[in-house]
Amino acid sequence: MSFCHHCGTELPAAANFCSHCGTERRAREEKRDQPPPEWETCEILPDLLGEKWGIFPRDVFQFRAQAKGPGGEYEAGESPQIKAGLGDYYAPNYENKGHRKALAALADSLEKDGWEKIAKGEAWFNLKFRRRLPAK
Repeated sequence: MSFCHHCGTELPAAANFCSHCGTERRAREEKRDQPPPEWETCEILPDLLGEKWGIFPRDVFQFRAQAKGPGGEYEAGESPQIKAGLGDYYAPNYENKGHRKALAALADSLEKDGWEKIAKGEAWFNLKFRRRLPAK
């Protein structure tokens, strides 16, 4: 596993440039002289918790920040539980203010814990963060 020497984004083995910042990958000789910065990363994903039944059934879900660090995968945070509205055919829905508010609350919580937003994934809610590990 290698990381961009400029921004810390994880790089695929065959990458010549960082997909996040565009910095050219350093030659292997340069990497031996300086250890790469150690980062942990996390990504916000939705988690369907169940369904609320009644006259108008609704999905209940929340956003979770799934993190990867030296010790493996762990959960870095979670949003409050959210109910999908009647018009939310595919929850989470960007048009639903409650969904956007829950995502913003989780993102704010991560930033207060020292995470910095580095990218957006394919879906509107799929935010990616990184945090430098403390020096050993």
